[in-house]
Amino acid sequence: MLCTLLLTSALIAVRGYATNETSEPPSLEQKGIRLTGLAPSPGETAALGFAISAEWMKGQVVLRCPETLSSSMGLHFIDHIRKDMPQLSPLSQPIAWRMEPKRGILAYTARTEEGITFEGTAEAASDGAWITLRVKNGSKEPLNSVACQMCLSLSAAPQFAAKSDLSHSFTWIGGYKTSLDTLTPTSNEKGRIPWLLIPTEAMRRKYTGPNECSDGWWVVNQNADFPLLARIAADGSGLVGIAWHDPAAMLMTNTAIPCLHAGPSNEFFLNPGEEGIWRGKVYLTRNSPDRLLSQYRIDEAEKFVRHDLVVTRAEAPE
Repeated sequence: MLCTLLLTSALIAVRGYATNETSEPPSLEQKGIRLTGLAPSPGETAALGFAISAEWMKGQVVLRCPETLSSSMGLHFIDHIRKDMPQLSPLSQPIAWRMEPKRGILAYTARTEEGITFEGTAEAASDGAWITLRVKNGSKEPLNSVACQMCLSLSAAPQFAAKSDLSHSFTWIGGYKTSLDTLTPTSNEKGRIPWLLIPTEAMRRKYTGPNECSDGWWVVNQNADFPLLARIAADGSGLVGIAWHDPAAMLMTNTAIPCLHAGPSNEFFLNPGEEGIWRGKVYLTRNSPDRLLSQYRIDEAEKFVRHDLVVTRAEAPE
């Protein structure tokens, strides 16, 4: 389920529902990071998630959290319209927002008619925002293959919004920071604008899908060292990155938007009453790529899995 539609400024203007009963999108600022909630109004289709900005940048990046949420039951949520991907039903009630300004936390809760509840949380950090998406199976049947897709759109952040351009995007390959425009097959070899999928080694071992799609994307020959994808601002003022706690990740960038994906690709099996959680981070920092990598390693070791967010993950029956 790859993102195929361009985000527009309309996504930044959608309404949200906050616990203070305001009709304006809830927002807060903490640690130099501003978080703004995005949600569709009842009956509408639009982005659900968070706009994130830093003091040094222009505009904001938009995390579609999630772009899609699915399970063996079907598609529980999608933030755009595709005839081949129908949503099981509309959300059963308006998005409910809550804020904890002192902690820099902005969160929403969404419920489906099938009994699936999902909660997105953004927590401001000095170098971006921690993100969680929690899904609870409130239905009466076990759910297999509970999966989500997250999309970090850069189109509303002018310093990062150049299209059809890989020169400022990078990850780490073979121990070295590597620009995506050096990966193969190249855009010139494919004869179309860059839309790359870059597996980590763990994902390469388990991936059995196609190596390219007729609507534009292709899997490159190289493997990423980490589930971390980033882009330097065109003016050199800082960088944006995204990572999830998921070693077997498929990194992706669609330069027609442009957007960054870094998973998560891990899925859950949830019995009734159980929940699963994905945790990641959006980086917005003036740090160098080397310092970004150092911080990512600290985050991966100490913070991506937190005791207050431990989840019961049932194993699928044999």
